[in-house]
Amino acid sequence: MGSSSLTESEVEGLLVSILNKLIAKPKLAAPDKLPEYAPTAEITEMEQQLAIMMQDASANIDAITRLIAGTAAAKYDACPYDNRDRTMKMLELLTAREPMTELDIDLAKQIIRAVHINKGIVTVELINGKILKGA
Repeated sequence: MGSSSLTESEVEGLLVSILNKLIAKPKLAAPDKLPEYAPTAEITEMEQQLAIMMQDASANIDAITRLIAGTAAAKYDACPYDNRDRTMKMLELLTAREPMTELDIDLAKQIIRAVHINKGIVTVELINGKILKGA
């Protein structure tokens, strides 16, 4: 093991520290910014095809209807998910809690998706995708 390795106790302490920061300021769990919608090349092509078909008086109405439904489905699939429901769940769990002196495994399981350790740095990914770094 190198000098950058952390013991289980040290990792646990860093997790307690990160969770206590969230308890003190639950809004730290909120995403930094909401993701933005960006149409894919496929969606742009579908929209162009639809515009052309809509201008053609002889276009097949069933084909237009299918293309409208397909375009709507593609747009829905391309919409970014902001994890608002997961963020709200975390805020509820963190609000009005007392700071921890030892790791609350149940709380950690409910709000942490993953813990990464690299060169002695602990990075926590919350269930809503927010990344927080420990020492």
